[in-house]
Amino acid sequence: YHHIKSTKDNKVLNLNILNIKTFEDQILYLKKKYNIIGDDDLCEILLTKKVPKKPSFVLTFDDGYKDHYNYVFPLLIKHKLKGIFYPTSKIFDKNYLLDVNKIQLILGKNRNKKKLLNYIFKEIKKFHNKNQNQLNLKKINLKSRYDSKETIMIKRLLQSHLEEKLRKKIINRLFNHYFGKENKKFVSKFYISRANALEMYNNGMSFGIHGSNHYWLNSMDYKNQENEIRSSIDKLNKIKILKSNFSICYPYGAY
Repeated sequence: YHHIKSTKDNKVLNLNILNIKTFEDQILYLKKKYNIIGDDDLCEILLTKKVPKKPSFVLTFDDGYKDHYNYVFPLLIKHKLKGIFYPTSKIFDKNYLLDVNKIQLILGKNRNKKKLLNYIFKEIKKFHNKNQNQLNLKKINLKSRYDSKETIMIKRLLQSHLEEKLRKKIINRLFNHYFGKENKKFVSKFYISRANALEMYNNGMSFGIHGSNHYWLNSMDYKNQENEIRSSIDKLNKIKILKSNFSICYPYGAY
């Protein structure tokens, strides 16, 4: 799961969300039909290789959104369930909005994705002096169950295909145009805080790593891949939300 909130709360940002009522209906269905297990049960299965006869589900939540504290956490407590949360560790730095979320917000502000894509190509030409034929776009896989080809192209260009310095410049120019410069208040409403995470952990929820910056690991060299993972583990250890058996059961974290 990713963004979970009420439709009313999403009117301004226009993100792709799962409605909170639908989420509760889903977990009620799963709870009735199957086992919903926590990380301790999952670790036991992984370590002993003993798979329960009754199908089991693990509820996982990526990226560390405030929705998970405001909506998901109370529901899991209400239904006596456990979830595993995978926050990108950079969200715990003050006043920092991840590039992947800036892209989501930019897409939410633009109904005409073709127009947005053309603007991005103009920016690439302006700052990198390359036209579409020089960008090796055929390497980009545009298949998706959910998004249009234009949307996927925008995501891939701004997430991994372009050189990091260039894509950050384009993302920030677009974000500043629609939202102004990011600020502490905006970020605090978007992600869970250290206090939120610690409260969730102390009430039976579990945490794993999801990288430091939410970069695509397959687009990075080994040294940067290692830093992305290690820095995430270090940050979550400092907040004291990683269990001691984490390295045994999840040697590669959320990957």
